[in-house]
Amino acid sequence: MQYLCTVVWIVAFFTVLIVAIRGAKRALACLLVCVLICPVLSIGALTLRMELITVPLLFGLVVASSPEKLIVALRKPTSQLAGVWLAWVILASLIWGGWHLLGSFSWWLEVYGLARLVMVFWLFAMFVWSGAEVVGLIRLFAVTAIPVCILSIGQVLNWGWARSLSLAGYVPATSPVFLQQLEKEEGGYVFRALGVFGNVSPNAYYFAIVAACCVIFLLEGKSRGITYSRLFWLTCGAFSLLGGISTMSGTFVAGLPLVILLCLWLARRRLSPRRMHLLLGIVVLAFATTLLVVYSSPRLKDQYDYQVEGLLSGERFKSRYDDETGVTREAKAVIVENPLLGGFGRGEDIFISDSILPLLGFYGGYIGALLFSLFFAMLYYRTSRADLSQCGSLWLFGALLFGASTTSIFTLRMADWWWALMAIFSAQHLELKARAAESQN
Repeated sequence: MQYLCTVVWIVAFFTVLIVAIRGAKRALACLLVCVLICPVLSIGALTLRMELITVPLLFGLVVASSPEKLIVALRKPTSQLAGVWLAWVILASLIWGGWHLLGSFSWWLEVYGLARLVMVFWLFAMFVWSGAEVVGLIRLFAVTAIPVCILSIGQVLNWGWARSLSLAGYVPATSPVFLQQLEKEEGGYVFRALGVFGNVSPNAYYFAIVAACCVIFLLEGKSRGITYSRLFWLTCGAFSLLGGISTMSGTFVAGLPLVILLCLWLARRRLSPRRMHLLLGIVVLAFATTLLVVYSSPRLKDQYDYQVEGLLSGERFKSRYDDETGVTREAKAVIVENPLLGGFGRGEDIFISDSILPLLGFYGGYIGALLFSLFFAMLYYRTSRADLSQCGSLWLFGALLFGASTTSIFTLRMADWWWALMAIFSAQHLELKARAAESQN
């Protein structure tokens, strides 16, 4: 299985480069799909994700072929603010940690992790994307739910190929999360699906966003009856629902109803009362089916009862945010100790990756959090006025909603999609504004 993962990685890498010859946009779309489902490349003790090499390589190729595209991207206020935020995080780290950090390899790795996401934003902001192209990207995102769902179910049911593939390409055998799931499985609990993310909560976040995208585009449909497009979104939505159930996560249990309600709220002005009631009925039916599947198995029922009880009692949030026992207590202590600068660069001994809320404060302190809040507000202003504004708002507020239990916009694999789509929607707004100005003239 390790050999297969290596072959897939190499094929995916060269596919992106070959597609780039035919067109940069196609290569970027191919990149996003590969980032989401491509296994890691293992070379001894070293593991290498494809996007770590491909993103800067594509960025360099695009800039080398058309330097003016970078200038166009950097003229956009959102691109500038993203760059300012990144610069402040780096500067704040050097102020509190000293210039000796420049000689730390681990510090440079952390810097590259953030810089690569900003690079993704700039890369996608270099182009103007039509509404049809955005729909195509979301279709690619939604269809990945099928293989990821199958892998997730295979992990839960202990299918040999699924566990082997997971260990070879998606989660190391020494991963604390994987070992914890195995330990619980031996104790009689159901193995919770990790998907391609190596963790339960990001997997649940992914399936919930796929399901929400399917709902958004089902609401957008204007034709009656069962069309190919409607059947496509229904199919992807069904797989995302099954995949979400396989995570047995409070993130999915609490997040999916909220994000579906968000979809209905975003589409409220375009729907007639009759159609809104029909769609609410479909949502209720979907949840009833989910409950039927869950409670048909005593082991699944016990697992979900545990998750629901934890949510209702507040134990899930206490385990994350409690000042004495929460997993983010060390990160919060660093922010309190150094509120203006945060603690970026010394996270190797501090667990900070369970929620976006303390993470933004950890990256650059209160000043960094303020800069990112301004960036977020500017994104909202632009995405709400772009083509497919409902989809853009879904991704924007969905990340904020799921940020209570995941790192959302910094989550492995999903982060590239978020930054790319935010760049696309913000660029669309400027293009529509320019067209409106031309039509008036």
